[in-house]
Amino acid sequence: IPVSYWEFGEKTPAPCICYVIGDTDSTYANSCSVKRTVNARVELYTKRNDFTTNKKLEKIFADNGILYDKSTGYVSERKEIVRYYSMVLDEDEEE
Repeated sequence: IPVSYWEFGEKTPAPCICYVIGDTDSTYANSCSVKRTVNARVELYTKRNDFTTNKKLEKIFADNGILYDKSTGYVSERKEIVRYYSMVLDEDEEE
């Protein structure tokens, strides 16, 4: 499956995945960043409601301990279904 950051060209065929990294927040202790929170979204585009591909992607998230909220939409220009996976990722900062 092709993967792209932010957007695809109009001719990228489904299925394809697009991911977006949003805002980040840092937690500080003793004037040092100790934890960074990253808001992210993964978008899975398919020609039909592809439960097999959805489950494969969700298994990758589960195997890596990634919690997510999901919703579904339709992109009329592409005539495709899009499944949105929104997540908050925590990273411990290295010293």
